[in-house]
Amino acid sequence: MAVEMVEHIQDIHEQVKLAIHESNAKYNVQANNHHRQVLFDVGDFVWAVLTCDRFPVEEYNKLKKWKIEPCEILQKINDNAYRLCLPSNLKTSDVFNVKHLRPYFVDSDGTTLNSRASSFQPEATDVGGSESDDIELSDCMLMALKYLKVAYQRKDGRKQ
Repeated sequence: MAVEMVEHIQDIHEQVKLAIHESNAKYNVQANNHHRQVLFDVGDFVWAVLTCDRFPVEEYNKLKKWKIEPCEILQKINDNAYRLCLPSNLKTSDVFNVKHLRPYFVDSDGTTLNSRASSFQPEATDVGGSESDDIELSDCMLMALKYLKVAYQRKDGRKQ
């Protein structure tokens, strides 16, 4: 009698365990519908999104640029964290969560898209120039040239 009761309780336990697993699987499917799986490789170029917590209190200005492009991925820490090569004028951590990274693409003709181009004057940009902008621009240009070199090598089937 005691053995039958133990077996009966073990059967009930297995049934409850299966029901919990099925219920969790349904919840996971529903919860993961909006998740995006983005994986980058070392050497890929990305846009890095700067949030207000990346700036010291006295330096944060909501009108400052909030995207840095293109940044090369130096190290993959895990699927959610990447170490980037940032421009030299930024004084922030170089490790970013994947939610703050966007893939960087080049047009089919090899030119990059200018996100600051004015829609009214295609040749003009919406930002004024300064010496720090020139330094930042040169860092960005160097990274963009490096990206184009890697992109062409991958296109030809050679990997660096």
